[in-house]
Amino acid sequence: MKTTGLKLIIFSMLIIGAGGCTLDARLRAQFTSMHAQFTSMSVGCDTKNIQISNELVELNGTETWTATCDGKTYDCVYFPDADVNCYLRDE
Repeated sequence: MKTTGLKLIIFSMLIIGAGGCTLDARLRAQFTSMHAQFTSMSVGCDTKNIQISNELVELNGTETWTATCDGKTYDCVYFPDADVNCYLRDE
């Protein structure tokens, strides 16, 4: 009986852990999609041509990321109470 209970606990922990990883991947995909849409509105590139990296969400709600489109790199920032701005990076 003790062995069965222990197996059930371990199995439950594995399922919960795997579910957490899946949820994290879904949330990251949602943010990436949102950041691609924001970038598209700001610089005029099609969302399917935009690659997002270096995503960061700060405690005050400000979000920053790097976007690449058509060989150009942009640094973008989103302020919750304001707007989205993307700046062409000088390279």
